[in-house]
Amino acid sequence: MRPKRLEDFATEAELQEERAVPLWCRWFEEYLGRFNGNQDVSEQIRLKQGIAQKVFDEMFPLWRLLIRKSVEWQNHQLKYVIGNQPFDAVLSSDAGSEYLEVSVADWDHDEALRMKYFSEHGHVSAIGRVSYSGTARTGHAIEVENAAETTTVLIADKLRRVKERILAKAQKSYPPGTTLVVAFDDHIVRHDPNFAARFESILREARHELPNTFRRVYAMGMSGETLIEVR
Repeated sequence: MRPKRLEDFATEAELQEERAVPLWCRWFEEYLGRFNGNQDVSEQIRLKQGIAQKVFDEMFPLWRLLIRKSVEWQNHQLKYVIGNQPFDAVLSSDAGSEYLEVSVADWDHDEALRMKYFSEHGHVSAIGRVSYSGTARTGHAIEVENAAETTTVLIADKLRRVKERILAKAQKSYPPGTTLVVAFDDHIVRHDPNFAARFESILREARHELPNTFRRVYAMGMSGETLIEVR
């Protein structure tokens, strides 16, 4: 029988196995290939159901980050951790351990409803305002406006979302020396020559407001092309 759930392709023990960073990257790429083209799993991923939320909101951004830092971290070990602890992974080396907390800046309740609308109708505006009635228990009646915005407006919104996510995450308690990884969809902004400088300014502003919360902050584009670091 063909597997229909992401949970069928790896156990939680496999997902949480500690590996050297280069091996972790190769393993995760192989893992993604296990369910490539599976339409049932694609639907689960789109709606972030079950383990899909962990895999694509936490492990996937970690994979992108590890690839970008592969030279610097080639002698490090990475262990992803499932649970309610105040971090998502542990990066360790002979020099010690560092906790990594991962969060996605542009996924919220409205985006979840947008993806549900897409699953039901086969199309959806990527930026139109979302409205709904009802509840998850009784059923949602979802409406998404057809809308278009300039790139300038979209980039400003992206900057705002990342800063707000940093500030929100910093309201919680973390182990000393925790690093925050904020992932975001960068397909609109990654070719903008001024984006990195504007983004770094926003991150430094957020760090100035919260100087002792995180050891460092990474803004990691989901494409893998954008990485901005503020120590």
